[in-house]
Amino acid sequence: MPYLEIGYESYGSETRALTVMFASLGIDLNSAGSMEGINKIQKIIQTVQKQVYRLEGSLNKLVLDDKGSTLICIWGLSPMAHHDDAIRAILVAFNMRRELLKIDNTWCNVGIATGDVFSGVVGTSGSRKEFSCLGDSVNLAARIMYWPMKTAGRGKINVDLRTKNEAMN
Repeated sequence: MPYLEIGYESYGSETRALTVMFASLGIDLNSAGSMEGINKIQKIIQTVQKQVYRLEGSLNKLVLDDKGSTLICIWGLSPMAHHDDAIRAILVAFNMRRELLKIDNTWCNVGIATGDVFSGVVGTSGSRKEFSCLGDSVNLAARIMYWPMKTAGRGKINVDLRTKNEAMN
């Protein structure tokens, strides 16, 4: 995008309707200490990327920390916005869950929410800027991703009411 090349990334910031997916992956960070573990993590990430990109979503972040592994995917960003982004996100969640189970029974819990979200470059210094999405729908997707782990176990896909309604129309 030309505005990024000339240093005007603020022009790419906007508030728009996006569908956001949080997925907690069953990646054990202790396995990263071996070559076999690193290869498994690589295969998991490639599987996720394949599913997300096939339906024109964006893999925004992958976080591996002491709380586990979480990825954030987004549908509706320019120039790949579609009228059926909610459906695309749900399809990816089902496909991703199915394909991950083939990798040593790797599980995922997913939360998907749709709503008006700020998207753009955040940060103040040249060395600490990143593209991010902020808003109630982002927070809701994260919360409903964790809900099944507290109540029903692993491998669950939860969506908010707006995502459900958009997918059914």
